Amino acid sequence: CKLSEKEVFYSLQVQRYIEDKIEIPLSIKNVPESKKLIIFPSKVKLIYRKAFDNKKLYKAKDFSFYIDFKDFENSLDSKVIPKLGMSPSIFSYRLEPPFVECVLSDFTNVQ
Repeated sequence: CKLSEKEVFYSLQVQRYIEDKIEIPLSIKNVPESKKLIIFPSKVKLIYRKAFDNKKLYKAKDFSFYIDFKDFENSLDSKVIPKLGMSPSIFSYRLEPPFVECVLSDFTNVQ
């Protein structure tokens, strides 16, 4: 691919941001009634970036992250990445740890 112009001028809008962190509990979805999925840890640290001029203080209830049983079924090593369910306006995020360990319990074998 050849370009005909030797110089290109462009502009990009940027916005200042701040980074904050909060501990978030994880929920579990799509588990069959005869099964129980146990996750370790049950809470993760959410590190997120929001606009510098956004003065709202977010709380754990403003976010939701969950483990989908279907992801556990498809995993090779019982490690699952939590999925974002709900979030206020943020630029980006990461979780610590980035995955959780899952253990499956079967209610039918319990005496």
